[in-house]
Amino acid sequence: MKKCCPIVSGGLNPVRLKPFIDVMGNVDFITTMGSGVHAHPEGTRSGAKALVQACDAYLQGIDIRDYAKNHRELAQAIEFFPEK
Repeated sequence: MKKCCPIVSGGLNPVRLKPFIDVMGNVDFITTMGSGVHAHPEGTRSGAKALVQACDAYLQGIDIRDYAKNHRELAQAIEFFPEK
């Protein structure tokens, strides 16, 4: 069987990233996080930064709320996007 790379989409945003990574067991996947990036209150660039920050927090074993204390884009995403 050929290897494949999973793709996640549909309602994902920086706040919802960790539970998905937990299910996958790693960060080796593609995300097509459209609204989770483009709907960020400060626009697409800040949304992309928030996504990277959420992933960095996960990789460092830091809760995103703690990580967000020093990362403005992630803090805004946490405030803007619902957890569920």
